[in-house]
Amino acid sequence: MKNIQVLTVALLFALAGCAKKEKESALLMGPITSATTTVSARQYAETDSFLNVDARGKSISELSDTSKAKLKAAVYRFYKHVSLNNDHYSTTLKTGSEIKMSDDLFSFLKEDLDRLNTQIEQSKKTGKKYELPEVTPEYLNSLIQ
Repeated sequence: MKNIQVLTVALLFALAGCAKKEKESALLMGPITSATTTVSARQYAETDSFLNVDARGKSISELSDTSKAKLKAAVYRFYKHVSLNNDHYSTTLKTGSEIKMSDDLFSFLKEDLDRLNTQIEQSKKTGKKYELPEVTPEYLNSLIQ
């Protein structure tokens, strides 16, 4: 069973073009963006609806279609406020209320971003080099397709 929290790291490394397979979790965008759902993530991402999804310790397959769509929307909202500076992804956001999501869901995404940065730093120390992708409008749009 894939751990949701590790997936964000896998997606960003996949986008960076790294050939090495990293440990996957459901949050990494590969599994979450490719997860099929009958509910539109865009409707949640681009409205003022409050988002709350309990995704900790769950795989994508365990989530309902509505929860998958809300998780995709949460990732979209969060990453709209993420930038890459000196090989470090950062956000100016402090709480979930700033982007209309629960603080627990916000913390889940922020912790995943922090883990990604830690993994990048560890890779740099071992001499591995990655071309890290910027968070672009095209990337953001791909999250809610």
